[in-house]
Amino acid sequence: MIFFCEHCRKETKFMPIHSASKEIGVSRTTMYTWMHRQLVHWLELPSGRAMICQQSLMQRAHNAANVIHVPIPKNRPQAT
Repeated sequence: MIFFCEHCRKETKFMPIHSASKEIGVSRTTMYTWMHRQLVHWLELPSGRAMICQQSLMQRAHNAANVIHVPIPKNRPQAT
């Protein structure tokens, strides 16, 4: 569905949460967290259904892919 995104300031494709989460491989919980933190643009249809802006979703996925994750060892050696 194409809608005007107030944040992007242009018409863009919006998709349901389940489709958006599948599109970039994150859980629905992550998607709701991103929505709550305003990390993706979204709108609510008159039916109450939330729709995610594909433009902001792709930008968020790109930004997340550029983050370097450094694992923290579970059993760190004890300082002596």
